[in-house]
Amino acid sequence: MKGRCITKGGRHSKDIWDASNTDFAKDLSGGTTCKIQGGAQLFRKALAVLKSKDFGLANGKGRGQTHHDLLVKEEARCHYRMQNTVYRYAKAGFWTRLFSSSSQRTHELIPRPLGWHTLNVEKRWHSHTQNYCPSRTRAFSSTSRPIASTRFIDSLLKETHEPIWRLLKALHTPYRSVDLPAALFRHGVSIDEYNMWKPILLESNIFSAVETLKSQACIVHPSQISPEGTTTDHPLPSWVVLYLVTYKVRTHQNAAVSCLDLTYSHLPTAPVPVQGPLLILTLLGLARFNLLVPMRRVVDTFLTTNLNHPALYFNLLLQALAHTPTRSIDAANAVVAILRSMDARQLKLTGTTYEMLLNDRFVTLQLTKHLRDRMIHEGHVPTAEQLEAYLRVFAKHGAIHDANKYREALQAHASTDLVAGGSGDGASDVMHRANTLFLGAHEDRASAFGFLRSLASPGAQISSPSSSASTPAKPAPDIYTSTTALSVAARDPSVPTSMLLSIFSRLTTSTNKAPPPPSRAPTVATHSVLIRGLLRRKEPGTALKAWRTLYESGIPLDREALALGLQVLTGAGEPHRAVALLEEWGALPGEEAVRGRRGKRRLQLSPVGMNDFLVALNRIARPDVVFRLWDNMGPLYGVYPDARSLSILLQAARLARRLDDSFEGAVAQLARHNPFRRSSASEMTTTREERLQALTSIVGTPDSGLLPYRSASWGTDTPVTRALKIFQQALFGNFAEAPNTLLHAPFSGVHALRAAPLTDPMSTSPFGLLPSLDAHIRPAFMSPPDLLTKDGRSRYPTVVVRNEGFFNYVMLLGLGGRAVDVPVALAWMRAAGVKPGRGTLAIAMVFWGEVSVGVPLMERGGHGGEGRGQYGKLWEWTSKWVGEKRMPDERLLEWWAGRVEKLRRREL
Repeated sequence: MKGRCITKGGRHSKDIWDASNTDFAKDLSGGTTCKIQGGAQLFRKALAVLKSKDFGLANGKGRGQTHHDLLVKEEARCHYRMQNTVYRYAKAGFWTRLFSSSSQRTHELIPRPLGWHTLNVEKRWHSHTQNYCPSRTRAFSSTSRPIASTRFIDSLLKETHEPIWRLLKALHTPYRSVDLPAALFRHGVSIDEYNMWKPILLESNIFSAVETLKSQACIVHPSQISPEGTTTDHPLPSWVVLYLVTYKVRTHQNAAVSCLDLTYSHLPTAPVPVQGPLLILTLLGLARFNLLVPMRRVVDTFLTTNLNHPALYFNLLLQALAHTPTRSIDAANAVVAILRSMDARQLKLTGTTYEMLLNDRFVTLQLTKHLRDRMIHEGHVPTAEQLEAYLRVFAKHGAIHDANKYREALQAHASTDLVAGGSGDGASDVMHRANTLFLGAHEDRASAFGFLRSLASPGAQISSPSSSASTPAKPAPDIYTSTTALSVAARDPSVPTSMLLSIFSRLTTSTNKAPPPPSRAPTVATHSVLIRGLLRRKEPGTALKAWRTLYESGIPLDREALALGLQVLTGAGEPHRAVALLEEWGALPGEEAVRGRRGKRRLQLSPVGMNDFLVALNRIARPDVVFRLWDNMGPLYGVYPDARSLSILLQAARLARRLDDSFEGAVAQLARHNPFRRSSASEMTTTREERLQALTSIVGTPDSGLLPYRSASWGTDTPVTRALKIFQQALFGNFAEAPNTLLHAPFSGVHALRAAPLTDPMSTSPFGLLPSLDAHIRPAFMSPPDLLTKDGRSRYPTVVVRNEGFFNYVMLLGLGGRAVDVPVALAWMRAAGVKPGRGTLAIAMVFWGEVSVGVPLMERGGHGGEGRGQYGKLWEWTSKWVGEKRMPDERLLEWWAGRVEKLRRREL
């Protein structure tokens, strides 16, 4: 064995390990300890040789590394290599017999690394070999969802070369990495410090870690931090904070509460090189769970933070925003704000950032055009992947001319690669995907199938050998191309149901009526396209048959197919079976890897899929199930509401009020106001079993059958009262940092309007049995005591209230007997910076005209002013806010007035 300088990357230790590993690992399955003993003796002998050599410490001078430091470091490397091999063989099951009778003796044969005894590596090694059990093995970090976080850490390490990122990598993979001792040494972390924080690193999630830190007075609540920072008994190191934020965020609650608390408690005292990455990794955790409200706060903080690598950090921040799971105006606005800040700092986007923003399936067409213009301005030459991403976005939005330009650009790019000696198969694959994407941009069946015929025509094929070197071959359409063509036909309203079924039938059978070959066999996406097309044509029976065909085919479902199944079963009048399907296939919060009954991986339903399910429930007049799902879909299935969910909830409350307009509904209201009424079990659910029971007790199960609608069944409040309160909680949650922005909305006329006499035609309940309990206090907005959580957070951090939400809120106010609060809603809208649509303004003026006393007809038509009453004052204030051009005209006001009348007559 030749001696080498150990200061050059640990090459010497590798030679020692290779020598000792030969006897150590040979024939472990024989069940004896002689080989291990021999390997251990050789290991000790190698270390003795190391101690007797002259190491040549020239490379270690000037860095505080003594002869003993290098020796300790070398021994630690050797020991960790041996330890990792023992662990790998333990995973393979070789140690069961080997340590059955002499585990302690064998353990004593392995040398302990000098100076590193406080790491307790021998104790951890012994526990993993003697009592190895995969389900009980506990590492520093779970590998359930580390891919995005790990990639960000890799980028930070590659670009900055800071030791802290190497330390995080080593901590994240302690049993597969040999660099933990060296990483601790390079970052200046002593063994005593490492051991002190090790229990925190071993916590299963960030919530448990933060609670432990709070109990030990290591961190305080961000609200208690002064501008100069705070002092604790045990200041938290940045590497511990970064590790927890990066790898220990498991659930929606972890990201919304614990991660934010930890970040903002550490930010005032964090070193400048840590502040930017800490905010980026925090935003990544929030984006994963679509936590839009706190994301705005993090972005605003980032834009005012000092950055030592601004170009890198801004690009990583945009890449973190691309991880949001649903389309959001707020996420798009945040991207635009960041891009503008980059323009001010003259920072450019990297190719990776371009690709991630363009490959985001929820990217808007406007943002795509902005990125295209920016790429041209920066002189960035698009790659084939970026051209394909542009084609995908334009094709998805039906911009067929723009899509065709990028298809032609891809064809030219592929031909250039072939001339340069590139792979013909690769160029052919690129053009095949490009043709498939361009096919989806067609809006009707005729043009789509015409394009398919042009691809399959003999003239479209390459005939001469000379041309094949410069033009990629066009493969025959496969199932993906056929599915895209079927999708175009499904979207085309001129295609009847019979033709759509015929097209699908041709995809599922070959010419001899035999099953198609594997390359053309229908996928779950093909079945989903058919089902979606049948739902568009209002064919619930046929869609149910198609769904059952898919479900019984054995093809694994995806989450889009699961969402379609919920819609189909609900539309067929079987919501109890839809809930059972969701329980069978839906993922559990924080347990994405749990397997379902059929041995398939459970599916994480998206908010979009849940919203479609809620809409289907409203269409079959089951708002009671909507209310129960609103309370329990997060804890049961890890799906949390968004802005559209809030609008659907407000619509469900309107529907419930109409359904409860009966004798049964009046009796239910009497029972609800009974002072001796006891809370039902569904109002006090805590465990998952109790929540599931609360849901099935109102809709039923496949075994017990479907249960009918239950009147006015939402806790102790009416559906209207509860839905209005939830809207207010979501709205004030958007301004949790400054709730006075809404409490003191800048509307000078509201107080005068509140004090005036009012006549509300909907102020009484059905049959006049129950006069309104709050008619005398209604003019003044009474702020509920629980608009925010006890610690001042938003109750719905995934909901950002926009114009659609305000529209449905005003509709519920007017149809639910609360039209006197319309001016307050408009004042909130203005204070929140929400731009109202003309429909929202029209419906607000219609309802306000109904409750305003003595409003002349011409004043209702839109001509208000000083001295013209309450209606005129509200009109004048609103027109000054939005501008006279955006105010509704008389024709629009009349149309909405007629629609309101129809809704009250239940004609719609």
